Amino acid sequence: MPRARLLLLCLAAMLAAGCETRVGLSGATGSGGAPTGVAGTIQPAIVGEWSMILINQDMSGNLVSSSETRWRFDADGTASRMSVATSFVSGIQETVRTTGRWSATATTITITLLNPPSGTLVVPWRVERNGSTEALVLGTLRFARRS
Repeated sequence: MPRARLLLLCLAAMLAAGCETRVGLSGATGSGGAPTGVAGTIQPAIVGEWSMILINQDMSGNLVSSSETRWRFDADGTASRMSVATSFVSGIQETVRTTGRWSATATTITITLLNPPSGTLVVPWRVERNGSTEALVLGTLRFARRS
């Protein structure tokens, strides 16, 4: 299983358990402005909506399932996460929405989810730009900018 998919599954399981989650991945560096730490101060590069889609195939290459995670980070420090899991085998789709708060330094983002699943996630972050596209990297997971 690719490392990014495994990490996503581990993070989801820890957050679903309602425990505090702290993930530290070495080697990631932040970017995007002055450090924060005071309420009301933000990282403008993070503000917006970001999406990651994972597709799972069986050994024959048939689509089995997909999962999409969308993060929205607002300038006022509110955050929301929407996770959509779809099984192409059973036709079942599940959507989970979670709200919370976020803050960031030049190298880490702290996301505190307030409603189930609740918990705190602290990961390195950076925004990568390639021409007109941007990706928010949280730990080792890459999210494409939607807005």
